[in-house]
Amino acid sequence: MGNPWLDAGIVPFSTLHYREDPEFWRQWFPADFVTESFPGQFRNWFYSMLAMSTVLRREPPFTTIFGYATLFGEDAARCTRAGATPSSSTRRPNEWAST
Repeated sequence: MGNPWLDAGIVPFSTLHYREDPEFWRQWFPADFVTESFPGQFRNWFYSMLAMSTVLRREPPFTTIFGYATLFGEDAARCTRAGATPSSSTRRPNEWAST
């Protein structure tokens, strides 16, 4: 029995033809921008994409991520929907570990 989140985590590789067309894959990987609003996606889908990309390439699968369930500003303060702006609430993958 497979895990659907592991299947979802391999999407950047399977849909971009990682093994079949490496040149095409290099043009699109890592993704410039990923967005989602459902909290379960952050915990499961994004984690599985990071895990699979780390195992296969040792690099993040996206450069920018945006969501609006729970956001943190550049100062690591939690943003509310009323106070969040794209410039203050987006975080790059390499910044996650520092807070």
